[in-house]
Amino acid sequence: MQRIRGIAFDWGGVIIEEPSAGLQRYCCRRLGISVEAGSRAIREILPQYQNGRIPERALWQMVCDACGQSHSVIPQASLWSEALREVFQFRPEVMDAISTLRSNGYRTGFLSNTEPEAAAFFYERRMDALFDAQVLSCEVGVSKPGRQIYLLLANRLQLLPGHILFLDDRKENVDGAVEAGMAAVLVDTTEAVLEALAPFL
Repeated sequence: MQRIRGIAFDWGGVIIEEPSAGLQRYCCRRLGISVEAGSRAIREILPQYQNGRIPERALWQMVCDACGQSHSVIPQASLWSEALREVFQFRPEVMDAISTLRSNGYRTGFLSNTEPEAAAFFYERRMDALFDAQVLSCEVGVSKPGRQIYLLLANRLQLLPGHILFLDDRKENVDGAVEAGMAAVLVDTTEAVLEALAPFL
């Protein structure tokens, strides 16, 4: 393996506690639909929202249609944004480690399959200040585990893929990073993230 010069992070399950189940439960309850059926519909439709192919309201209309619910229950304001603020839990030890990595001379990257409202939350919290480069699927129209999104991050970090270590909590995304030429580690807890970062801290 080539010398690691940059370390890139997924969001949910790495920098923050994995929010998917909590987001789905919250939104289903607000829409008055079954959590089981609604969560299944959200998972199926969400990639279109994350890649910017449909707006948020269309997401909820399609979810309501799949669950036999009236569109009248869809809030006028962003339901996804409301849910984000209820369920997001940051991992402060990981945030501190990212700052230490930068102090130690490593370039840091952020790569996430995410929605416009989550992207707004990312910038609102000034999380971009922690990273030398970020790639959000909803902004670029491609997503993990596709090769293109990893290469886009490498380009923005101004590093060869082989000089980047990528951390993600989903095996298919780790495999995608490896196929793109990166080193990658599967992590899903704060302890696992810190263990993977220990040689660089």
